[in-house]
Amino acid sequence: MLLTKTEKKRVIQLAKGVVHPETGIEKHFMNVCKGRGQACTPKEKEWFAYWQEYSLKKKQTQPFQEKLMEILKEYYLPFSK
Repeated sequence: MLLTKTEKKRVIQLAKGVVHPETGIEKHFMNVCKGRGQACTPKEKEWFAYWQEYSLKKKQTQPFQEKLMEILKEYYLPFSK
């Protein structure tokens, strides 16, 4: 199974807490994300795998973004005075 764009967006929104779970599978998925259960259905396993992949990518890009912001601040601060 492949997740649709809509499903991917929903998974991210649920896991980030942007939206509230509306169905039983969404409520269970939230518990899985919080470590309070295991993904049971194929769809839920796919959702959780996607969430883990998304989270890992985000963590890998954060240090780069933070370093870039430091460099930009050092460069632009002298000009803002």
